[in-house]
Amino acid sequence: MPPITYRRLAELLGRRNRHGDPWARGLGFVLGRVTELIDGIRSRLTEPPPFLTSIVVLSSGPNAGLPDKGVSGVWPGYDTMSRDEKRAKLAAEFQRILAYGSRWNEVLRLAGLPVIEPPISSNGKPVPGGWGGGESEAHLALKHYVRDHPELVGARADWDARVEYALRSADELDVMFISDRTWIGVEVKSRVSDGNTADYERGIYQVVKYRAVLEAQARIDSPGALPEIHVVLVLERELPTTYRALAAQLGVTVIERVIPSSA
Repeated sequence: MPPITYRRLAELLGRRNRHGDPWARGLGFVLGRVTELIDGIRSRLTEPPPFLTSIVVLSSGPNAGLPDKGVSGVWPGYDTMSRDEKRAKLAAEFQRILAYGSRWNEVLRLAGLPVIEPPISSNGKPVPGGWGGGESEAHLALKHYVRDHPELVGARADWDARVEYALRSADELDVMFISDRTWIGVEVKSRVSDGNTADYERGIYQVVKYRAVLEAQARIDSPGALPEIHVVLVLERELPTTYRALAAQLGVTVIERVIPSSA
């Protein structure tokens, strides 16, 4: 989920000046009012909602791409975090916002506001993934394409191949190939990630995490004959130049421009 700048929020709200340009001045007050409404009904919710207004970020200055200083009242210690720590905090909150899904309607209902129907595609059917944004069709297609083409990641057709392989850390690998001697996990990022390039950085760290978890599982499951563990990042597009050094430093293998035949 890409963040929204104050200017973009003004556009979405139809808030314009006399020249027709998006008018973002005063939106901090509006966002504060949204937070007050949510706080006012928080005690009546079965699960407290995440920090919704954190999706609105500055477009310029030293904190470009991050929320304004007002978030410090909700996130103690935010001011003293490094920029990378702030970005990680924001990314984690975005995941919580998406995962809250249809429960946002309960927030609206309790606040006395109209609820919103789940998104519907042009064919009249619910959008795949539904409320939480979920999994895009492009991501799903790429996962299945990789599963059906094990040679892309150094696996073989006779290996056990699975999508959405559950790890004991409660994470899921997009694709997993298993043989007696080798385990190869795959995290995929479809073309959708071009809309939020930080998702590529997240993918690199996901590979590092999943590799460590698989190594731990292997030590428990096969202590006498440890399999080789590999986890790779497969992209439909190219890895942004910004993240190439990071991938190299962390030893993450990136396989680029894997385009499903149906795409």
